[in-house]
Amino acid sequence: MLLSDKLMNKVDFSKSEIVIADFIIQLGEKIKNYSARSIAKETYTSPATVLNLCKKTGIEGFDNFKKAYLSEIEYLNQQFGAVDPNLPFDQGDTIFKIANKMGSLYEETIKDTLSLLHHDLFQKAVQLLNNNNNIHMEQL
Repeated sequence: MLLSDKLMNKVDFSKSEIVIADFIIQLGEKIKNYSARSIAKETYTSPATVLNLCKKTGIEGFDNFKKAYLSEIEYLNQQFGAVDPNLPFDQGDTIFKIANKMGSLYEETIKDTLSLLHHDLFQKAVQLLNNNNNIHMEQL
């Protein structure tokens, strides 16, 4: 799950953490100019609460959180071509226009997925699968 989704969903966040999450979402890329202490000051919370929020998103430390959050923003800004994946169709679209938009959306998804593959990690996953006799899969 994306950091921005975790911040927006606010699962198991305290009231103070919700205030911090909203502030970080509002900051966006401007977070690069902030420290945990400055965010705490702006949100009338403590630096420890900021660090607890980072931990609840699965990241240790504010600097690591900030780096990951900025990388995510940069990644998201580079995505999504002409078709909005959330609302890909317009009310007056014909069947062929819908099919064309779906094709474009699938093509963008495949290109995006391919750009995220890393050879060494992919090779490691293949080796792990090949070297194990039993593979257990769970439905999420």
